[in-house]
Amino acid sequence: MALVGWLAYDGQSSRADLAEVRQTAAEEAAEAAMTTADWQRTQFESAIRALDDRQDALDAAADWIEARRSELETMESSDGEESEWLDRPMPDGIADWVRRLPNEDPAADADVPGDAVVSD
Repeated sequence: MALVGWLAYDGQSSRADLAEVRQTAAEEAAEAAMTTADWQRTQFESAIRALDDRQDALDAAADWIEARRSELETMESSDGEESEWLDRPMPDGIADWVRRLPNEDPAADADVPGDAVVSD
């Protein structure tokens, strides 16, 4: 009878040990999942901040461009000399040269076109 009791106790003890091992594994998996979720949340927040900063820069650039266009329209309509100059055809190479001007580093060298030739 003692043997049967010991075997029953040993079986319950083994099941309890197995349940404890499974619980520990589940807790470790949950902790790893929470760590991953926290890391992903941090990455998403960083990406959102970067996109917000980019959008702010784009908005500022759009505002600056709109202000320059407005100034140009005012100059074109109010000053006859500028209006006449603006109506002239642009020399070849100037538009490309302006596009190649450095955007952020005013000290950077830009290729200056040679002789300006007005296209037909």
